[in-house]
Amino acid sequence: MYFFLINNDYHFKDACKEIENAKIPKENVLFICVPHKIDIFNLRVSGYKYVVFESPLLRLIGFLNVFSILKIKNEIIDFAKKIGGAPRLYIYTEYELLNHLVVKIFKKKGSDVFIIEDNGLATYAINKMAIPKLTKKIIFYDCKFIIPAFLLGVKETKVVRSDGNSFPVMEDGFFSGCIYRNNVSNLRAFPTFLLKKKMVEKRVIRNSTVLYLNQDIYNFYMTKSDYFKYLDLLVTNMKKKYDRIIFKFHPREVGKDMEFLIKDMYKELDFIDDVSFIESGIYEISPCKVLSFNSSALIGLENDGWDVEYTFHQWNRVKVSPMLEAIETSLDEISSKLKSHDVIEINTVFDV
Repeated sequence: MYFFLINNDYHFKDACKEIENAKIPKENVLFICVPHKIDIFNLRVSGYKYVVFESPLLRLIGFLNVFSILKIKNEIIDFAKKIGGAPRLYIYTEYELLNHLVVKIFKKKGSDVFIIEDNGLATYAINKMAIPKLTKKIIFYDCKFIIPAFLLGVKETKVVRSDGNSFPVMEDGFFSGCIYRNNVSNLRAFPTFLLKKKMVEKRVIRNSTVLYLNQDIYNFYMTKSDYFKYLDLLVTNMKKKYDRIIFKFHPREVGKDMEFLIKDMYKELDFIDDVSFIESGIYEISPCKVLSFNSSALIGLENDGWDVEYTFHQWNRVKVSPMLEAIETSLDEISSKLKSHDVIEINTVFDV
């Protein structure tokens, strides 16, 4: 039996692709869902077995709700008791503390647990930053995690910090390895498995349309004031090169105040304001170039032959952001095309 621990629609889509590629029967797979943004209808009609655990930590001051935290902990423990043997578990992110509880329970059963890259850059960066000298115990560093970490029994969880944000990470011994799609170095104490990928020729698009994939970087790397300075410079540069600029909002921005503010300030742009994956709509747009600050979607698009460009270099504070520096190193490694890192090549995620 194979278990996939997922938190959003991308995780589900990616896992389904890997399962189908490996021809794993649906009855041999179960999805453990801790939804941050998951369309449960898609799960229901997929034919896969699944179980849902709603995280109280996503609610307003949910980290203080002792009853809800203990309730969901007991639900997960009761679920795990019904699982026989030591099934393999795949996860995509360590950011959610309930994921830590699930991993810890499976590891206690003797399971192998693997991290699949979470659409690329974030996983690469955190696995470069999460080394002993750069991590601290979460209970000593971020007050909003103290109560949940103790109640969930994951107080050994550590945290890496960048740009005022905390990124929870588990001790390396909980994992049997990470699964990457690019030959990028991993500084943590578990092996890297590299998925072989098909080579796709670069697409030749003869138009002057550029697609920009926006992100809510004003919540992570910079203030809103800095964001608009960056965006002004970016739009000015794009206007010089392209006849048409299509601006796609990140799903987290759709329906929020920033969406309406950006639309009002840049009326000359064409906007995409739905929450669909860009991979499903890009063929209709067919841009000659795809730009983004540091969206991991660019990795998949480039692998599919699209011409892409990261624009975070146009922000002048990259060198003071540990996360962006780690991302920059990872992109340099990808562009070098050198097979210089200690990896084990595999054909599917199930070959580890």
